[in-house]
Amino acid sequence: MPMIQRKCITGLLCFVIILIFMDNISFIDFWLHLHLTFPSIVIYGGIISYYAEKLAKHRLWLSLLYHWLGGILFPLVAFIVTLQFNLQYSAIDVQTLFTFPSVVIAFIYWVIDRILFYVSRYKKRGLQ
Repeated sequence: MPMIQRKCITGLLCFVIILIFMDNISFIDFWLHLHLTFPSIVIYGGIISYYAEKLAKHRLWLSLLYHWLGGILFPLVAFIVTLQFNLQYSAIDVQTLFTFPSVVIAFIYWVIDRILFYVSRYKKRGLQ
């Protein structure tokens, strides 16, 4: 499976897992997550994961470290992006609200991506 395709599938699966763990989500919340969280996971997560895989060169712990670093930096990136919309968030609010969840999401993304990588690798070799 090509890397870009794997990253898109990983983002979709990660989003579905996040929705499963949300309790009593309303339609409005679902719609909000669909328009904000899903693109963030697929685009930002895909870019971070792509570079993490290229820089780590098949060292799992280093790849995980890069994913966590991307999760830690996500609140800063989200804050900078939301500045153009004049939302009333301070950097402290964004950091407090999103750091832990974004690191957890980065870990979930990494696990799913590794599973898909190894499954596609074994299928490619014919070891089903």
